[in-house]
Amino acid sequence: MPLLFIAYQSVNGLAVALAHNNQSVLNLDFESQKVSISPILINLFHSINNESSTSLKKSTSVFGNNSLRVDIKPANTTKWKTISTDFIPVNENADYDFSLYLSAKNVNQLHSKINYFDSNKTKIKSVLLSGGRSGTFEEPYNIIKSSPNGTKYMNLQILARANPNMSSVYFIDNVKMEKVPFKNNDKNFLSTSTETNRPISGNNSLRVDIKAGNTTKWKTISTDFIPVNENASYNASLYISAKNVNQLHSKINYYDSNKTKIKSTFIFDGRNGTFEEHYNKVDSSPNGTKYMKLQILARANPNMSSSYLIDNVKIENVPNFTNDDNEIIIYPKCCKLN
Repeated sequence: MPLLFIAYQSVNGLAVALAHNNQSVLNLDFESQKVSISPILINLFHSINNESSTSLKKSTSVFGNNSLRVDIKPANTTKWKTISTDFIPVNENADYDFSLYLSAKNVNQLHSKINYFDSNKTKIKSVLLSGGRSGTFEEPYNIIKSSPNGTKYMNLQILARANPNMSSVYFIDNVKMEKVPFKNNDKNFLSTSTETNRPISGNNSLRVDIKAGNTTKWKTISTDFIPVNENASYNASLYISAKNVNQLHSKINYYDSNKTKIKSTFIFDGRNGTFEEHYNKVDSSPNGTKYMKLQILARANPNMSSSYLIDNVKIENVPNFTNDDNEIIIYPKCCKLN
């Protein structure tokens, strides 16, 4: 089983590691009455007030057999009619991918947002997932946002106003909140999103856009610390599709128990321009290694933006074999024991 596997095939980026939990924080398809929210099982959505009602509908579902239907009664009021998830335990300063599908009829300023809370469950920040829309429409929504300092919980909230003279209704489905396996380390220049129109493979790839800028500093994304063993061989591989990039390259960083970097090795060297390539590197972790990170780096172009897609990212442990000459054989090379 890989230490890291990021396929972006069907769930907007899925990372599974031996020493890590599944990255899915919330996954709602409404095929059952419960939603799995790590690490507990809770009810679907809370209805905050009695001007709206929720039910599972089969006959007019958005996807599959069931979608969540929300009916809003007519009322002459400006108060928001809301439903929301329970508090979901999350990490601070972590990137999360939020997505949902909405189908609405005669709604009034329907929108959704993510709320972040501290350890006392006091709200510290809100961000819009979908902006306010009125009328009848059907639309998927997706954003990637970082949780602020002090975040311990988040919830997803969907809000609308009642119409004064007629009822309204909306359906929601395929609601997901997932921890993004790569962290954006320079949000002033980099933005990450899920590429669905022209992915490298499957349904999705991770897209990284780099703004134009007159700077020589590296713009990086990286995984979190991945627990590994010292003096072990690892195979790192990934697919890259790049457009107008400047010295795009990737490397593996090794860290000790204090998370101090002790070694780096390139998966591939810096490349410019537009290209698509699969890369693979086998390397040994040095003495004292406790963690590793996979990092992708590029410089901004001074006069134009650039972008790249990544997919099928893997880090796997490779068994070592020795021959009669006491050599450690590590594909594609070998090295003598001292």
